[in-house]
Amino acid sequence: MITRGYFIGGIIDALSSHSQQVTLRGKLGLFDLNIYLENYFCNILNLTLDKSLSNLNEEKSTYPGLDLLDDSEEGFGVQVTSQKTSSKAKNTLRKICKYIENPPKEIIILIIGEPQNSYSLKKKHQKKLNFKKSNIWGMTKLCKKIMGLDIKRLEELYKYIEMEAVKVKIELEIPNKKGEYDTKAEDHFEKIPKERFSNVKKYYDFQKQKQPEFEHSYDEVLNDFKCFIFFLKSLPRITRELLSKLIDRRDVDKDDGECIFINYNLLERIWTYSDKQGEISLLSDTNVISIIEPDDSLSSPFYRLQFKHLISFELNSDYFISELIDYSESENINLYNVFSSLDFSKFSK
Repeated sequence: MITRGYFIGGIIDALSSHSQQVTLRGKLGLFDLNIYLENYFCNILNLTLDKSLSNLNEEKSTYPGLDLLDDSEEGFGVQVTSQKTSSKAKNTLRKICKYIENPPKEIIILIIGEPQNSYSLKKKHQKKLNFKKSNIWGMTKLCKKIMGLDIKRLEELYKYIEMEAVKVKIELEIPNKKGEYDTKAEDHFEKIPKERFSNVKKYYDFQKQKQPEFEHSYDEVLNDFKCFIFFLKSLPRITRELLSKLIDRRDVDKDDGECIFINYNLLERIWTYSDKQGEISLLSDTNVISIIEPDDSLSSPFYRLQFKHLISFELNSDYFISELIDYSESENINLYNVFSSLDFSKFSK
């Protein structure tokens, strides 16, 4: 059972991490915060304080000194900053007093970090805005507010922060001397695999021996494999592995040489992967898989797999899939491993 402590712990860990990153940036003289980060804390404050804050910086603002505003009757304004100094707080209050005719009734300065122990502020600005030093919040004060939320709101806030925390981390990263960042887009892409493949001599000899009238030349078979491997390389690893499992779970009695068939209802029960539809759609886009509806309402539909007419290629052999299966079974080759690693070395001589 997930408890309040679980949600609170995750939220505090994330906000502490943001605070540490901002502190490090401050030591290097980097105090800028972009609109994404302002929106991030805008949503956190809305969930925590039950407000309807919006970001004033997304369009030309008539509220200098403020970043976020809830323009309800009571009025609530927020300055989001990475700077904790008295001069920053003074300047914020000065701008609000000077340029905003009807300032919000409550204003806070939210520091992504922790405030100083004391602040020197102009009393006239404090009086006009009803602003106390307690209106300067850091992450600790924000966390204390969060700890008082009911579990439903805590869960909602936890899920939001969990979803956005990585993006915040990226926004706050500091490049090294070469201008490189720790988090790179390429780190979040599956690498295109390198196949192990040289020839199909062993495979071709097997087919010629099994089928004396085998009609395709060695070059045609070699080309089919090159096209098939290119097709496999275009798929994510998990999709390649799925393809091999579909071949394993085929209905052998329905094989017709050109296609293989998998019972739709059976697959629904034995395949527990969460993104079934995404994987099937991806294979469907490549012309590999289609659904065959039953002739009557009491029969199951079937998935049909064919490899003759791939999305970008036309293979020479009409029976490529059945020939591939025959060879693999004869040589005790696990197609799951072959498709996953793209190691076709056992097809060579």
